[in-house]
Amino acid sequence: MEAVAVVVAGWTLPSPTAAAGKSPECKDSNVLILTVLFESILLVCSSQLLHRSILGRLGQPAAISQMLAGFLLGQSVLGQIKSRKIFDFEVKELSIVTDSSNIVRILFMFLIGLEIDIPYLLRAARRASFIVAGGMAAALLAAAALFEPFYLLTSWKNKYFLLFLSIFLIFSSSSSPVLARLAAELKLAHSEIGRLGVASALINDTACIFIVAAAVLLKTRRMITGLMSLVMLVVSTKLLWPVVAWINKRNEERKSTGDWQIWGLVMFVVAVAGVTEVAGYSSTMAGLVMGVAFPREGFVARTLVERLSYPVNNFILPVFYGFMGAQTDVRAIPWRQLAMAAAMVVVSSASKVAGTAVAARYLGMQVHEGVVLGFLLNIRGHVDLLIVASASKTAFWEERAWRLIMATVVCRMLLAAPMAAVAVKLKRCALSYRAVPLQQLLPAGELRFLLCVHGTRDVPTMLNLVEIASGNSTVESLVSLYLLHLIKLTNRVTNHMLYHQQEESGGLGWESGGDTRVIAAAGDVFRAETGINVHQASTVSSLDSMHVDIHTAADDVRASLLILPFHKHQRVDGRMQAGKKALRSINDLAMRHAPCTAGILVDRGLSATATSQAPAESSGGGGGFQTMHHVGVLFFGGGDDREALALGIRLSQHPCVAMTVVRFVLPPSSRDESAAKLRVESSEMDQDILLAFRLQDEEREADDTFFSDIFTRYVVSGKVAYMEKHVESGPETVTAICSIEGMFSLYLVGQGENRNSTLTAGMGEWGECPELGPVGDFLASSDFISTGSVLILKQCEQKTDEL
Repeated sequence: MEAVAVVVAGWTLPSPTAAAGKSPECKDSNVLILTVLFESILLVCSSQLLHRSILGRLGQPAAISQMLAGFLLGQSVLGQIKSRKIFDFEVKELSIVTDSSNIVRILFMFLIGLEIDIPYLLRAARRASFIVAGGMAAALLAAAALFEPFYLLTSWKNKYFLLFLSIFLIFSSSSSPVLARLAAELKLAHSEIGRLGVASALINDTACIFIVAAAVLLKTRRMITGLMSLVMLVVSTKLLWPVVAWINKRNEERKSTGDWQIWGLVMFVVAVAGVTEVAGYSSTMAGLVMGVAFPREGFVARTLVERLSYPVNNFILPVFYGFMGAQTDVRAIPWRQLAMAAAMVVVSSASKVAGTAVAARYLGMQVHEGVVLGFLLNIRGHVDLLIVASASKTAFWEERAWRLIMATVVCRMLLAAPMAAVAVKLKRCALSYRAVPLQQLLPAGELRFLLCVHGTRDVPTMLNLVEIASGNSTVESLVSLYLLHLIKLTNRVTNHMLYHQQEESGGLGWESGGDTRVIAAAGDVFRAETGINVHQASTVSSLDSMHVDIHTAADDVRASLLILPFHKHQRVDGRMQAGKKALRSINDLAMRHAPCTAGILVDRGLSATATSQAPAESSGGGGGFQTMHHVGVLFFGGGDDREALALGIRLSQHPCVAMTVVRFVLPPSSRDESAAKLRVESSEMDQDILLAFRLQDEEREADDTFFSDIFTRYVVSGKVAYMEKHVESGPETVTAICSIEGMFSLYLVGQGENRNSTLTAGMGEWGECPELGPVGDFLASSDFISTGSVLILKQCEQKTDEL
């Protein structure tokens, strides 16, 4: 029988009879390198053309285009034409691809580890473990059901337990790197389903790779060497911390980081992972572990992500997946084995989806969420290849079994991602981003901030606002922070972008200096002091389209609260200095069509860091927190004011915040007169006016219900102070607001654009900034209020479309 060798994703997978054949005459080394380079370029160009012209428009992920491009150019299609053979590797060519792919896998897994959200992984560890256990239990049953037919078809004569273990691991495995990339392309990377899927896949991969490594070490009797490699991995990871701290400190005052330092770290990671591979452990897992354990403080981690993202995503991965399809020859597999492989693919995929859905339902998730999660976890990758390659190295597979397993692995890898993409598309309506108003967000729910800044002066107050919104420092924080630097598009910025191709990694590189570097450093300091991760990005666009980028970013990160900086800034004398009018237009457009609750922050200073202050001693000698921030919520009524009150309640949970609710209401006599007048005149009104009054009554009822709940839970218990102001007109409201000037360091108020209330009647006539609303515009004016920052909130529009 002719010797067979397959390269799948860079793994050299020789058949058991391949070792008996004689190697063909080797080509010149330079020719071999040029050949591999030419084939790599051909794969990249073909996959890009296929994705942009056909599959990308159909919503398929890029990995599918890359694998399909290799499949068309490889042995299965063009390889059948002798004069058109391209990917027909000889032994040395296989060696070049294999050696290169080892480095590729290490870098790819290291990059995935750097991008993993560690705090969420720790929070979701229990749920992810349940989901993994459900999927693996179902895979165990499926492996038991198909083991006997597999044994009879392949005439297996080797160790039964190892065969069963191999089938079980192939059925239960997943691929966290491929899933992370697919989730990003399907706009699920920041959704609960996407993050839980990546966390589950990571735990699944870890368990499977650990079992594979243990089985290989036991079979080859290299347990001592394997344990030594693990110890070396742990020690090397620990050594990274002081080295990274030294690099951060050394480059603190510089405009850029030396390339030799960054690439030195990369070479160190590759070397350590390579040594663990030689010792018998998985270099793939070693790269992932080093990425997860890499210190996030400072700018080294951010620089590594930016330096690796572009080559990995735009060149390495297309070649990686392209060779997977190119070296797959389905015509060499008999039809009976193909039928068995198809049965194994269907049964294993169905069992994985069913087991995951049952586990998700047990955790209280919806059925459609469990099904989509099951299809996402069905995505295959390096673990299947690691199992086959490890078994091939130990001469475990027999010829028929090897062919059948390879057919199953390749088919599952080619079909899993499209099936997951189709499942997500079918459930797109149910999984689509629907912002929840702050008043409906549970106190223990995650609050996602999207802070938009134009320069360094916008950063301190916004970051401190996020800090006090994180609540009690003794309770696990459920705050996620995304910081978006808005950069005006100019010719210089355009040339810089095209040269470095930074649009693929989310914007300008932070090393470009200026405001971007200072903002990045402020985010690092904030994370070190508060423990809250700061996800930073930059967007470069014209002023006319900047609000579109803001809305897109809010959709991508599934933000709960979008905060924009006011276009004016406070001068030294306390008055507000006029800024660029274009920024005011951006705020207006961003507030009008925001996909979530949005706010404009008038910054008059909120720079005291509450948690950095020492506890103040009470009169009784006990310790207690010193109150640093006095927050006042001005409540007139309406959805916007309910959002302001909900955020205020969230802020009041911080021990260094004292909050007061100031409710403006009509006097009792005026309310009775208005009700009697409305009853008399209602018969003379047309239907439109009656409908407007009916809507006002519904809004007033919603205000009373919400405020009553807040009053019972927080005011009665003494957690929040309460103040009531009786006013009958706009001028009286102005007088009442002036009476509380200087009492608060932060005012929260709703925009109230559509508020039809006698309490604010006439206040908008002299307003300068209508996007702030009548009350917000008054608070932002230097002529009346000169102290205290102001946050004006607008509730997101509720979508009523059915799932």
